[in-house]
Amino acid sequence: IVSYTKLTAAAFTAPASGSISAGTPVVVNLQVRPQEAGAEWTTYTLVVRKGVTITLTPDAQSEFYPAFTQATTAYVMGKAAASITPSVTGGANIHFKIDSNSWTAHTSGAISLSGLAANQAHTVQIAVTPNDGTQPVTTYTITVVKPYEYTYTSSAPYTWTAPAAGTYQFELWGAEGGSNLCARWNIIGGKGGYIKAQKHFNASDVMYLYAGQQGNNTAGLRVGGAAAYGGGGKGGNCTGHDDRSGAGGGGATFVSTAQNTSTAYDAVISNSTVRAGFQLVAGGGGGGGGYAPPDRGSNGGRGSGTDTGGDSLTNEGGNKGAGASPTTGNANGVGGSSPNSADTTPGAGGGGNRGGVVGVQNSNQGHVIASGGGGGSGYINTTAGWTLTDTDRTGNVGTGAFKNIPEPGGGALVAGHSGAGFIRIICIGQ
Repeated sequence: IVSYTKLTAAAFTAPASGSISAGTPVVVNLQVRPQEAGAEWTTYTLVVRKGVTITLTPDAQSEFYPAFTQATTAYVMGKAAASITPSVTGGANIHFKIDSNSWTAHTSGAISLSGLAANQAHTVQIAVTPNDGTQPVTTYTITVVKPYEYTYTSSAPYTWTAPAAGTYQFELWGAEGGSNLCARWNIIGGKGGYIKAQKHFNASDVMYLYAGQQGNNTAGLRVGGAAAYGGGGKGGNCTGHDDRSGAGGGGATFVSTAQNTSTAYDAVISNSTVRAGFQLVAGGGGGGGGYAPPDRGSNGGRGSGTDTGGDSLTNEGGNKGAGASPTTGNANGVGGSSPNSADTTPGAGGGGNRGGVVGVQNSNQGHVIASGGGGGSGYINTTAGWTLTDTDRTGNVGTGAFKNIPEPGGGALVAGHSGAGFIRIICIGQ
């Protein structure tokens, strides 16, 4: 390769990595001569090229479940939701196409997978050619399956039908509670709860999906936050002072075998037939409480994926709104609503398997202070065959202490769900 070296073993090693450029022809001469005296040398010339290495990296978001193949070898990539980023070592040209689309040159960054149809296998092909053009194109084929995804858009259920027999994973996020966006402080609502579970379905099995509405912020100087679909309670109006009204609770997100098309905020989650068919529930967050200068109300409690919702924070008078539990909260699933008052009003409770308790009013040095509402509780119907698949992230750990959870959009784990309720479903095995 560089100068002649005597070979004594069965193999020889090329120069150290980096001394041969990828795709560049390198001549390797091997000289062989029989041992008898006077024999002549015979030279064999090999032309070798260092290969190009490609890395296919899924983004940090969840639940596309891709795998890719190159030649006859299959590689499990993990999970990716929105993009695949190809990178190469050694210099190469990259083109890609998705399904039957035409080839597109790829210069850098991520290849977007957004807009793909749910529960269908999509083929993403990535073609790699070394810069010198002398080696044949290597094509990597990635198969991705996009999940079903639903969020609150109106007060109506979604109908999901299992397309084939298999094990399906469900993720539910309860809705965030409303906030009191008063001039002096932002007294925020509690975050929504989270539950992740799986179950085997037969083809054509039907589930009804109810995504909770985000809790409503205080609607004006003296108007509390309105109630929210999925059992989020209403924040009371403060008739005597500006900025002192409580916010509304967030709605629960739930799955049931029963359908109910009522648009009333409390009618569906409290319906006995719907509740008898409950499969999974993720509680909504409690609404933020009102304030009385100079004292501050408290933030709403976090919803849960287990049977205990989060308490609101303690207000400056030492009180808080209790999260729902097996023995507390509203058994019909509706978060407690705050009454109208001439003074500060509390935040409403979040919806859940049991609704969060409305916040508490109390006096502190002559001021009426109101706490936020408690978070709604969650539920899993294990007798129907459901199994939790993320017990570390589903509920609270100890008394009122929650672990961080994933958001539907991916990224770092966070302390509860922000925004409206959300549901994701994907088949994880036939």
